[in-house]
Amino acid sequence: MLKRITFFLFIQVTLLAVLFNYSQSFSAAQYEQTALKQSEQVQVMPAPNPRSLDEEEGEGDVLIYMPLIFGGPVSSAACETRGTWLNIDAFDTAQDRTETLSKIQRANLNTAFVLAPLIDTPNGSGQDGPPTDSSTHENFLAFIQLAHQAGISVHIWIPSRFRKVRANGNSKVNFTDPDEHQAQADWVLALMDKYGAYSAGIHFDYIRYDNWEIINRRAKMDGVTNTLATVYAQLKAKYPAKRLTTTSFSMTPGWVEEYESPPRWDRYADDVPHWFQDWYEAHPGNIYEGTIDDDSGNQYIGAPVYMKYQQNPVGWLQEGIVDMVIPMQYTSNLGVWNEEADHWKSFIESIGSTPDKLAMGLGWLRSENRDDGWDWNPTALVDHIQHGRSIGLKNFVIFEIGATVRNGLTDQDLIDALTTGNEAPFNTPIQSCLSN
Repeated sequence: MLKRITFFLFIQVTLLAVLFNYSQSFSAAQYEQTALKQSEQVQVMPAPNPRSLDEEEGEGDVLIYMPLIFGGPVSSAACETRGTWLNIDAFDTAQDRTETLSKIQRANLNTAFVLAPLIDTPNGSGQDGPPTDSSTHENFLAFIQLAHQAGISVHIWIPSRFRKVRANGNSKVNFTDPDEHQAQADWVLALMDKYGAYSAGIHFDYIRYDNWEIINRRAKMDGVTNTLATVYAQLKAKYPAKRLTTTSFSMTPGWVEEYESPPRWDRYADDVPHWFQDWYEAHPGNIYEGTIDDDSGNQYIGAPVYMKYQQNPVGWLQEGIVDMVIPMQYTSNLGVWNEEADHWKSFIESIGSTPDKLAMGLGWLRSENRDDGWDWNPTALVDHIQHGRSIGLKNFVIFEIGATVRNGLTDQDLIDALTTGNEAPFNTPIQSCLSN
C-alpha cells in the first residue's frame, strides 16, 4: 500500500514539473494569439468609452504560471486573496494585456476585478448607452481568457449605479424598484452567460446611491439590500459556484443624525441597522460618539459613512447575500488605515462572521483633491498588509495596477516592495480564496 502511495505521489510531482516546464516555453504573446483567435468566434456588443487613465511603460513578454490543478473547493487555510482592480486601459491593446498580466504575476497577485463592457440582456433591461468602440468586448474577452489560463481568479467588475448610461453622462437607478432588482440580476446573468467560462464571479461597484442622506431615507438602504438579495439568489441558482463580491465606502464616522444622549435606538429602529445598534451599545466610548450640543443637550451620533449612501455591507454579510465585501480605504496614512481595518474586524466579529468574508482595499493612487493621505507609497501598502495580517485579516485588493505614477515611481516599485526580501508580504505565490 505504501509503495502505491509513493508511486502515486511521484507521478503527481512529475506531472506538475512537466506542466510547469511546458508552461515556461510559452510567452503571454503566444497565449494572446490563442485568446484572440477564440474571441473572433464570439459575437460582441457595443462597449463603453474607457475611463481616462494614462499608460505605463511596458515590461516585455511575461512568463505564464499554470493554474493549480487540484480539484475541489479552496481551503481558507491555504489561500489569500491578493487582488487588483483593472480599468479598461489595462487591457485595451495586446501590449497592455501582456504587460498587465506580467505585473500581476510578478507581484504574486492572484485575483483581478476587470471592468466589464456594455452588454444587452434578454429583455432589454441591461446597461444601455450610446454606441462606442465595439473592440472593448474583444479586448475584455482576450484579457480574461489570458488571465484565466494563467490561473488568475477573474471577476467581472460592474458599476451597479450606472446600469443605465445616458449620452450626457448622468445616470440614476432606483434601487427601491423591484423592476430594478430584476434588471440588475438580468445584467449579471447576461454577463455570466457570455463570459462565465473565464470568470469566477461578479463584482459590484457603486452599489449605492450618489447623495449623502439620512440612513434608509425612503427605504433606500432596504432597496440596495433587496437588489443584492435578488442578484445573489438568481446567480447562485444558475451558477452555484460563482461568487458575488462588492465594494463598500469607508467606516469613517458620518455626522448627520442628531440623537439624544444616550441614543434612543427605539426611535430609529427602522433606519439604523440593528447590528450597528448592538455594536454601538457593546463599545462605549467608540469613535461614533460625538459632542453634546450645548443648546439642545442632544448628542450627534455618528455612523459609518457607507450608511449615508444607503450601503449596509455588514448586514449583507449577516444575511448571506454576498460572498465578500471590499472596503475602499485608499489612504497611505497608517493610523487611519489601521483604524479602518480594526473596526471592520470588530464589525464582522460582532455578527459572527469571519475575516474570510472581508478584503481590505489598498490605495496605489494619488488624489490632489484629498487631504487624507492618498499617495503612491509602496512602503505604506506593505505596512497596511502587515497590520491586517497581525489582526487576522488575509485578503487585500489594490487600486490600481496599470495607471501611470507621476512622482517618479512605477508599478515595479510596488511589485518590488510586495515581493522582494524575506519580510515582503507577497514574496511567495498563493491561491486566491475567490477561486472556484
